[in-house]
Amino acid sequence: MDFSSSTGPLQSVREIVIGNGTTVLVGTGASGNTTLTVPVVARMLKHVLPLAGATPGTTAVSDYRVRLGARLWADGVELPLRQSPEFLNRDTDSSGLAAGDVVIRRLDGGLLPKHGTVRVMAWFSPEPVDPSTTVPFREDGCAWASLDIPFGQVVTLDALPDVGDDKNTSSSNKRAKFRLKRTLLTGDASPANGALSVRVRLRDHNLDPVSQGAPVEPDLRLAKPLTGESLIAAYGNTGNADYNLSGGGWTSANISLLPHVRVVTIPAGATELVMDVIARPDNLTENNLIVMEVLPDPPDANEEVQYSPGPTRRAEVLLWDGPEFTLHELADSRWGDPNWSYANTVATGINGAASPQVSGWANHLLLPYSTAGGFWQSTWGSINDVWNVRNGGTSPLPYGIANSGMLAGLSGNRAFRRSGSTTTLLPPTTGTSGAYGINPAGTDSIHYIVGFSPAAGESRPAVWVNGGNPRDLVQNLADGGDGMGLAVNDLGEVVGRAVLATAGLSRPFRSKVGAAFLGAGDELPVPTGAFDNSGSANAISVGGGAGGWFRLNEFQNPKVATYWDPRSGNNPNGSGKNLSRWVPPTSGPADKLSEALGVAQVNGTDWSVGWSGDDETLSASNSKLKAVFMKGVGNPPVWRDLNDRHFTHGMTGWSLKKATAVNAQGWIVGNGFLNGTARGFLLVPRTAGQ
Repeated sequence: MDFSSSTGPLQSVREIVIGNGTTVLVGTGASGNTTLTVPVVARMLKHVLPLAGATPGTTAVSDYRVRLGARLWADGVELPLRQSPEFLNRDTDSSGLAAGDVVIRRLDGGLLPKHGTVRVMAWFSPEPVDPSTTVPFREDGCAWASLDIPFGQVVTLDALPDVGDDKNTSSSNKRAKFRLKRTLLTGDASPANGALSVRVRLRDHNLDPVSQGAPVEPDLRLAKPLTGESLIAAYGNTGNADYNLSGGGWTSANISLLPHVRVVTIPAGATELVMDVIARPDNLTENNLIVMEVLPDPPDANEEVQYSPGPTRRAEVLLWDGPEFTLHELADSRWGDPNWSYANTVATGINGAASPQVSGWANHLLLPYSTAGGFWQSTWGSINDVWNVRNGGTSPLPYGIANSGMLAGLSGNRAFRRSGSTTTLLPPTTGTSGAYGINPAGTDSIHYIVGFSPAAGESRPAVWVNGGNPRDLVQNLADGGDGMGLAVNDLGEVVGRAVLATAGLSRPFRSKVGAAFLGAGDELPVPTGAFDNSGSANAISVGGGAGGWFRLNEFQNPKVATYWDPRSGNNPNGSGKNLSRWVPPTSGPADKLSEALGVAQVNGTDWSVGWSGDDETLSASNSKLKAVFMKGVGNPPVWRDLNDRHFTHGMTGWSLKKATAVNAQGWIVGNGFLNGTARGFLLVPRTAGQ
């Protein structure tokens, strides 16, 4: 590089380019020879930059000392030569050209291989040197150029595309592909270009590529979202397998151990073999690296080999599960009248219908009916308003929604249910009551609705069965008191919280089937190490798994998420599992608080959704509060942040704060903020083909 001064602006750049100028090496082979002559042609150029009044352009650089050299690869490794690399000193002519024949000789004086790759090179020192001196080649200290020239039959490997998505499996043009390429033999002395058998190896990216033995440091480019743990792709099409290959004789049968060596075939007369990477869809969000290498051809009885791996003998394909969910805003823009402009929306529940419905409400600017309670379905921009459920001029607030579309919730100071266009205020007609849940299979005539109702001067956990009067769930407990039922499944197992003993603490409970009155064994024991027995069971799955919170300690962690396994018959409930709080993926302390608000069985595994943070206040300024989800209960359990774009597509402007419910299809609803304004959200899992 030339500078106007040691501190001035860059004025020009010198460059060296290279070309072989001949095809003499291609296909001739070198077997039986101890030397190989390689023509090397290079040119040196100067590019003037448009600075300081200079006229930009490119000119040749003459009378400049450059070095021309060559290196030799066979069987995928560099062979030691007499000098490394073999080289010539040449001065550029008036056209900037420097040319010469580099003679390659093995260090041990032995025969050169029949198949291999010559890398021709040209380089120069950035500073002028005495022409009588030698400039050794250093990649970090010289300007240089190179060109690979194969001779004999050379096999290389690349990947194009080198990224695959396990949701795009049906169209071959969307698949990642390994491409095995060879040079075709030419010349009278060369054998016919028949089918070529090539040995390849699939390997574990965490093992040393040479020994395939001792583990090395994990590849940090491959981080499971939020854990920093590398993931290894498993071959096959069943169980936990991630992919299989087609082309060249691959099968889809599972491979239990890596590395795995296989012989594939490039067809006669063809220059390449394309192997599709067929991703297997799953419900995980992960990155899997697939590594393939070309192995040397074992010598036959005559010590002959049919090919040599080229310098590019290794390729990688990344199988990336794109964001698991697509984000939808739950809005309400039914009318153009500015008075009906909605201020915010709230999502409370979701059912498992073929076309799921989301319960909640929209708050409008128009008074006196500023709240429009109802449900969203298909068109997420408009709520289906159940405005005629008003009690005392107050719009309804639906919390639970069955697969039939039946709603349960609060209207003023009364619990209500709505089936079709028929709305019923639930008994009793006096006092304050409210409904928070309905069983998934609930219909107008057969259902369980849970909430609270007045009894014995208190608001007690209650269940309405098939439209009847409320059942006080704690009436058989001598010390039963205030509380509420929060969710119920089709077995009639009710969960919630209530005063169950003399200590006066509100404790989590799960009833026996059939919405039975609470009795011995129905309290849900909190996890080991809890500060006291207080807590709440907020949700229950079809199989009976329940989620909620417990009090880990008095001040630092007064609310921490927990999960209770399904009950075994009428045996007492088992102890809860501490689901802990969200932990940053790299470093930093865990959140102080968390809570499971929804639980559903998805493909046989209970998913939990909720929130984690240091403060549960739902506000745009509460930066640490986040909506979270968990599949099953790991060891240790790990919450995933739904704001992470690994999981959620369409996050621009959004902050997801609390996930309130999940259905059996894995759809998640909750509440957050879009550009600072409160909004309900819906997350729909991506499916194959999207």
